[in-house]
Amino acid sequence: MVCFCVRNEVVCEECHFDSYNTYIEIKWIRVSYSNYAYYIACCYYPPKPRHTPDQFISQLRTDLDTIMANNDCCTVIVTGDFNKLNTIFLESDYGLTQCVRDVTHGSSILDKFFCSHLFVYRVAVHKSCLKTKHHAILAAGHQVKCKTNVRKKFVVFDLRDSNIDRLRYYLSACNWDKVYNCDDINIKYQNFVNILLILMSQCIPAKIVRLGKKEGSFLPSLTICYPIGTHSIK
Repeated sequence: MVCFCVRNEVVCEECHFDSYNTYIEIKWIRVSYSNYAYYIACCYYPPKPRHTPDQFISQLRTDLDTIMANNDCCTVIVTGDFNKLNTIFLESDYGLTQCVRDVTHGSSILDKFFCSHLFVYRVAVHKSCLKTKHHAILAAGHQVKCKTNVRKKFVVFDLRDSNIDRLRYYLSACNWDKVYNCDDINIKYQNFVNILLILMSQCIPAKIVRLGKKEGSFLPSLTICYPIGTHSIK
């Protein structure tokens, strides 16, 4: 059984979807914070379930489709213990980002945290110091930008003609079915961005540079940069 523990001052309500199945342990809540909506799912896929993997995935898909069809702007979070369930569809089909990078049980990442907004959440994995079979604890929180005197970091891309030509070739040879065959404009856009970022990482060399206090914002004309931790490209 899955459940939520929410502080009294947090405004939230349990979501009830038509796809609800008592055998499938997926529970949704809607949290309202600063006039913004957060849909959070707590999931548990047991090692020996009474349902099939397809049934679990089908319900989760139906829930996500319902949320995205009725909400233009919201944050979607899907988290829980998925054991050995293949969750790649959450990233490839819905544009969610898996934020857990450290193992949570044994040598595997079984406990996961998917979010619809990149760079918004930072997830820490807390493991027990005792040698037990218990899973680790995931602690997620907003990434806070602190003003410090540390030099700013930028990712700089090498946009010379040879690299751009390589990117053009990869773009022309890429399979765009995930974009063309999608009816939801939000998912279509997210799939396009994900493919583009993957191809850029393969074709355009990049490195991290630091700007000192006395250095201006000038960078060579054959580079493009953006501050680490933001979405906007300058």
